[in-house]
Amino acid sequence: MVKLIGEKGTLEVENPFFRRDGVPSRINLYLNDVPETVVIGNFNQYLCQVDAFCQAALNQLAAPTPLEDALANMKVIDAIFVSDRENTWVDIPNQRPIHQAPG
Repeated sequence: MVKLIGEKGTLEVENPFFRRDGVPSRINLYLNDVPETVVIGNFNQYLCQVDAFCQAALNQLAAPTPLEDALANMKVIDAIFVSDRENTWVDIPNQRPIHQAPG
């Protein structure tokens, strides 16, 4: 489980990295201590990522996620390690709008 704690609430992602056959993915959101569970269903995010990339390559389209997304992800991962090492919050400046894949 991945648990993200923010100023306004908490987000828990059950089974975020490995798909379990027959077990739906769920996200638990807690705003002002009020829980809400979103059931996503049996969803294979890796298959969807590979399919989107293949479709872009076959149709000579832009990749569904630009390299800037990978750099932004690395900044978050680096900040997590700094936060753990220094036992404090680490600000990550938003340098650009968040990319949204087409469709």
